[in-house]
Amino acid sequence: MNDRRRVLITGLAPISAVGIGRHDFAAGLAEGREGIREVQSFNPAAYDFGLAAECLDFALADFVVSEKTYLDRCSEFTLAACAMAFEEAGLRPGDIPPERVGLALGTAYGPLDTMWAHTQRVQTGGLRRASSVLFLHSFVNTPVSLASIEFDIRGPVACFCQGLASSGAALQFGADLIADGRADLVLCGGVDALSEVLYAALNDAGRLGADFVPAEGAALLALQPDGVAAPLAELIAVGLATEPECESRAAQVAR
Repeated sequence: MNDRRRVLITGLAPISAVGIGRHDFAAGLAEGREGIREVQSFNPAAYDFGLAAECLDFALADFVVSEKTYLDRCSEFTLAACAMAFEEAGLRPGDIPPERVGLALGTAYGPLDTMWAHTQRVQTGGLRRASSVLFLHSFVNTPVSLASIEFDIRGPVACFCQGLASSGAALQFGADLIADGRADLVLCGGVDALSEVLYAALNDAGRLGADFVPAEGAALLALQPDGVAAPLAELIAVGLATEPECESRAAQVAR
């Protein structure tokens, strides 16, 4: 007998270059809004390619009122998407017992900009130049940790860093938590932020071009089980992407 619960989507929280929030994002798609433009967060003149999809209209203060001394942009996206997902689901932190709320986040690069800034300080000035603030904000699981504290999420919390499959892995984990009865609300999805250090690495690897334009943003789904009055959709299955490089390496090993 299959006693797994249905998994319902009750909130959708996108942050993207074509729209922020479910309704603005849908309008952006319907209007054919152009999200790819000349890079504005840094000077792209030194690189072979100068386009990206940046979230230029994003401001954390529009979603989170508490003041922060320092946040990596990846963490900012995460906190904003969590706040939006709660609102989309018609909930506030505490409406569901915190122990029954989970959070699963996928990210390919995490707070790479902060990680690089901290590493550079140490490499150029020695350990005496190390910053405890930057250090604590440089881990790949920093965004999900900060969000669990900010929104008092005490159920299962997980961070997935698996390249193109990161968000899919987080979504699968969140769906299983709901289906297996381990949580009554799970926020799950993915986040990544654009920075010059990432742009430079992609440029050096020859990845940038018309068929690969870097972007930034976040998207979280609020998942809940049966009994929700007006769900947006039901989640039936999750498909995971694979890095092309992984496929080619696997083929070589097989031969």
